[in-house]
Amino acid sequence: MSNRKTEVVCPLIFANRIIGGKWKMRILWHIIHGENRFGILKKCIPEISEKVLYTNLRELEEEGILHKEVVKEQKPAIVFYHLKEEYMEIKEILCAICKLAKRHADKNGEPIQEDTCLLYTSPSPRDCS
Repeated sequence: MSNRKTEVVCPLIFANRIIGGKWKMRILWHIIHGENRFGILKKCIPEISEKVLYTNLRELEEEGILHKEVVKEQKPAIVFYHLKEEYMEIKEILCAICKLAKRHADKNGEPIQEDTCLLYTSPSPRDCS
């Protein structure tokens, strides 16, 4: 768990601390959809630097949201990241956020680019339809 022992004033502020920021929701989305190795995540999110990806993965692991599995039987060792069972509801939260954003974009005439949208390009593209 995190060493940050600050008083939680509001659940929304707390949620923003643990899954907010520029990259964490995208990282979680890909991990949920099976893209759970560092190299694969880097390819799925080419705009993120390796250092920032590593830092975000480490923060999610320290918060207790992700489990890091190291398979040492192979050389080099293979590292997988998995969403912990007690946080599986994050998938529904991310889907709800996607639906809200799509509805807002549609209402305001801002088209969603389906070729780059995670809703349409993930292995299970219609998971949130």
